[in-house]
Amino acid sequence: MDSTERRVAALVLAGGRGERLHPLTRHRAKPALHFGGAYRLIDFALSNLVNSGVRRIGILTQYCPHSLIRHVQRGWSAEFRGPDTSVEILPASQAFASTDWYSGTADAVFQNLAFLERHRCDQVIVAAGDHVYRADFRELLACHRRSRAGLTIACTTYPRAEARSFGVLRTAEDGRVLDFEEKPEDPAGLPDAPDRSLVSLGIYVFERCLLHSLLQEELGGIATERDFGRHVIPQALASGRVHACRFETAPKTARPFYWRDVGTLDAYYQTSLDLLGPAPLFDLDVPQWPLWTAAWPTPPGSYVASSRAHDSLIAGSCRVIGSTIRRSVLARGIHVDRGTVLTDTVVLPEAQIGEGCQIRRAIIDKRCVVPPQTRIGWDPEEDARRFCVSPAGVVVVTPELLEGPGPGKRQPSPPHLMGVSASGRRP
Repeated sequence: MDSTERRVAALVLAGGRGERLHPLTRHRAKPALHFGGAYRLIDFALSNLVNSGVRRIGILTQYCPHSLIRHVQRGWSAEFRGPDTSVEILPASQAFASTDWYSGTADAVFQNLAFLERHRCDQVIVAAGDHVYRADFRELLACHRRSRAGLTIACTTYPRAEARSFGVLRTAEDGRVLDFEEKPEDPAGLPDAPDRSLVSLGIYVFERCLLHSLLQEELGGIATERDFGRHVIPQALASGRVHACRFETAPKTARPFYWRDVGTLDAYYQTSLDLLGPAPLFDLDVPQWPLWTAAWPTPPGSYVASSRAHDSLIAGSCRVIGSTIRRSVLARGIHVDRGTVLTDTVVLPEAQIGEGCQIRRAIIDKRCVVPPQTRIGWDPEEDARRFCVSPAGVVVVTPELLEGPGPGKRQPSPPHLMGVSASGRRP
């Protein structure tokens, strides 16, 4: 580890409910959501930190953390990432005077100031655990130190029409942040590009002393509903030491910088499809800047009986029998039976899709058992009655929805779908 990065610790915010991703996040934390066939969302933030030499990392968990904790223990312990790596789970503990859990992002960090003191860091990176991107944090730290800022906000330009979902900055020529507005109704455009706005990536670098004083002043020692975007950053602006850093370089790759907040069903679906094709917008395979995750002892996938796959990602232990897969993402342990056609579809682990299904523009959740001859994505009214449909028309199918009343009711699995999964347990 570089001596400079020994002075840095990171806190990854991983406790949100992710309500805009329901029903996919009804029983799991958003950062634990499977993505890209082999990963979980939190792997992107953790990989970027570890690849950048930042090895003192705390993960702030709260909502439905069980699968997230299992994943981190399996894939991010010192046993797998090296003895100089410290990745700690920091759950909400109700340890303060208030009996509330974490009451916002700032309160979550406030309740874990002891973690930062224990690691004796000078700078603190605070990053969301549910974004998809590849970035070198050493560039952000260098920008922070050059400007002698107390707080540096990583940012990028974004279409103004879509910027109202983010924090929007207005800066001086030297990079000082003059104004910050969280999720404005009418985002400010850039002087030289009125149709674009400068938006926060939800990644911050603080001087630890400033972070400590801001949280102590803002929260007063009592856990209240406080967030960085709405409360702490506007307060920090009064110090005049808040700078913006355009974080727009993709490390170790010639491809353009890519960053997505997958906070909605449509964003999650579209970002998944951005992984596909001969020149994907986001390439998972960059050996010089690897994406780390928990390893599963799965056998190779198999494609038998004239199966065909086009522009798709298909993980290990999948079994595709006489079926066609087009522009789709299949995670591990998926069984697709004869005559089925999947088009523009994302399938999460251990799902089983019966014979003769026709599925398009859909997300099939983990361990779904889709009955034979099921049609999804063809009849909007029927899809809306049986399943969950996003604003853009993506159909989301979960085990609970398949078990509901009507034609979508889950049927007993046929004999060839009743085997044991590659992980050694029944689906």
